[in-house]
Amino acid sequence: MCHLNRNMRKFCKKCTCKIMLLFMVLMINSSISLADEKMGLKSKVSTTTLNSARKAINKNTVTLVIDAGSDTQVHIAKDIVDVIEGENQTTRDHIRILPILSKGGAQNALDIMFLNGVDLGIIQTDILAHLRGQNWSLYNNIFSKIKFITKLYHAEWHVIGNKKYKNIRDLKGKLVNISAANSGTNIMSRNIFELLGVKTKYTTYNNEVALEKLKRGEIDAMIMVGGAPLNKLSGLTKEDGLHFIPATFFFDSSEKTPLVNVLEHFYFPSYLSHEHYPGLIEKGSKVPTVANGIMLAVYNWDQSKNSARKRKIEKFINRFFAKFPDFTEIGRHPKWKETSLAAEIPEWQRLNQVKKLIKSKN
Repeated sequence: MCHLNRNMRKFCKKCTCKIMLLFMVLMINSSISLADEKMGLKSKVSTTTLNSARKAINKNTVTLVIDAGSDTQVHIAKDIVDVIEGENQTTRDHIRILPILSKGGAQNALDIMFLNGVDLGIIQTDILAHLRGQNWSLYNNIFSKIKFITKLYHAEWHVIGNKKYKNIRDLKGKLVNISAANSGTNIMSRNIFELLGVKTKYTTYNNEVALEKLKRGEIDAMIMVGGAPLNKLSGLTKEDGLHFIPATFFFDSSEKTPLVNVLEHFYFPSYLSHEHYPGLIEKGSKVPTVANGIMLAVYNWDQSKNSARKRKIEKFINRFFAKFPDFTEIGRHPKWKETSLAAEIPEWQRLNQVKKLIKSKN
């Protein structure tokens, strides 16, 4: 009996502890609930659901696919985020810009056309024609599927190699790195060399590997396409034994051929200067080269009259044009000075909404 009483007392003590612990938990929860109610949190939580929060975020977010390997595109995307999102936006007119890092080149165009969730992209002017040429049955109408908002800036063709090469025609039969397949650099370089009849041997290392191989003499030249100056080349000096190889076919009348005239459909003459690369180019000197246009492109949502995505992109475009002067302020990328909102591009079609905006301002 005594043994039984001792067990009962132990059991009662345990029950008492559990009851006290449960009571304390209830009191704490009650206090938190009371505090929430006083602060107005309880009513907010009760009226805000996960679904409505998800809907609001998606309604106001615009995605922008960019080339992860392009210093210029990354900086341009950051400027777009800063300017478009801005400050003092109300919940109703808030826009969020979400950059997406991609391989660039043809992949960006394919993402705009096919990838769920991609709204806008930055691509070169020659990419759509390249895709159409690669697969006519699939991409013959690609210029009606992907349209442009504006031309952003010029991307220069940087050909860098040993000083013994005085002109890009000297690279015939040489080992030249042109970056990965379907990259913007690869596509542009192949177009130019093939139309000029300069048959080179291509390698496709990434830029970091290619630059080291170039310094060691394992390849003869490497090419990068991007808005000058490129960070990866800015640290080079004459002591590295390298220089920018001139591309003179747009400047030398003796090189003007029907094939060069075809190149002018996509590319245009440009220069690299001492201001771009003081370690490689003498003060007051310029190296002739060629440039490609870089576009802010979008899927042709004109085909969809009342879609939520179309309304979201229209909202972005209105703000982009309204706040465009902010892109040229101090601290923004200098390439914004090359942006031409009204410039037309051969073969490319402009989104209807943008046409109306430009017409209203003229």
